[in-house]
Amino acid sequence: MAAPKGAKVPQDHKKKEETAKTEAVTRDFEGRVITGIEVNYGGHTVFVPDERRNDWELVEDTGAMQAGRNSDVGGVFRRYLGNEQYEALKEEFRDEETGRVPREEFIAFFGQVVQAANPS
Repeated sequence: MAAPKGAKVPQDHKKKEETAKTEAVTRDFEGRVITGIEVNYGGHTVFVPDERRNDWELVEDTGAMQAGRNSDVGGVFRRYLGNEQYEALKEEFRDEETGRVPREEFIAFFGQVVQAANPS
């Protein structure tokens, strides 16, 4: 049955997509006190130092990855976070039952970090 002419038609109630929350911070990182941003998404928080956000070659590698010319997603993410933080994050994501890091969730988190670290 069609709605009467002029009647309000319900719209699709899509869930609003969650985006990362960021905060500028200063912290001890790899033995030095530096500034950067904390990125929180899906209950996980990482620190991205400003010096890494200001790395042109990392920007190039990120762009190449997004364009499909670089498949080293893990390597690029590791460069944003550093080895220690990257490995700790994988452990946070690791599925206790399977022992695996869920690819889609990890990539979604990485995408939010890249977006937060490179706002434009």
